[in-house]
Amino acid sequence: MAEYKPQPLLTPSVKRSFGRTTFYTVLYLTLTFASVTVMRAQHASGALAIALALVPAVASVGLVRAYLLGLRELDEFQRRLQYEAMLIAAAVTAFASVAYGFLETLAGFPHVSAFYAMLVMVGAFSLAVVFLNLRHSL
Repeated sequence: MAEYKPQPLLTPSVKRSFGRTTFYTVLYLTLTFASVTVMRAQHASGALAIALALVPAVASVGLVRAYLLGLRELDEFQRRLQYEAMLIAAAVTAFASVAYGFLETLAGFPHVSAFYAMLVMVGAFSLAVVFLNLRHSL
């Protein structure tokens, strides 16, 4: 069996993917700031509040697209690592959500916003990618 040789870190596809991700991250932050600013200044309610609250989600769609485009440019091995990391992140997030849901409901723990689920998923994904790459590079 042929030994896996890691590619250089900053390949052209990684640079493209980083550029797309950076663009949509800056767009997300900008739209979030603008949305919150307008909402507070206008004391928005009803349909306007709903629309303003959903504005940053537009950039989230772009982030998913940027990730998928980057994923398609990876070699088979790196793509497999990404899929495995995503599965690990989904499992960790599902476990944490269910476990905390029981703690909230049955043990009186404080309510936690759904925002935290995404933070758990991104954090778990990032750690899984690092550990999977380390495991295969040693």
